[in-house]
Amino acid sequence: MKIVGSTLYLADQHFGIQIFDISTPGTAEFLGWSNTPGSAMHIEIAGSLAYVVADGEAGIQVVYAEQGCRPDCMRDGLLDIFDVHAYLSIFYGKLLEADLNFDGTLDVFDIFVLLNELNAGCR
Repeated sequence: MKIVGSTLYLADQHFGIQIFDISTPGTAEFLGWSNTPGSAMHIEIAGSLAYVVADGEAGIQVVYAEQGCRPDCMRDGLLDIFDVHAYLSIFYGKLLEADLNFDGTLDVFDIFVLLNELNAGCR
């Protein structure tokens, strides 16, 4: 478990990384999660990256852990073709952060999620 500012990052053996907003005393608002291979045992945060130590052959996984608009892959506050290009680079690089529907598989359904979120815009 790591706390950065008002955000709690939890390495959960069964569900990978869980992220909570703890800015209100006595409550924890669930912000999201990212599944990781193996059982997540320990987590360290450096900037927008989470380094997750897992058991067995899974070893260390590096996951994008910053909350925000997921389709804004360029992190420039705009939703445009450059974000699609950046996502496809992540997708074809087979990086875990491209699994937008959290099913453990990189496939066309992840691209559908990206397109739906692009269509909806940042919230």
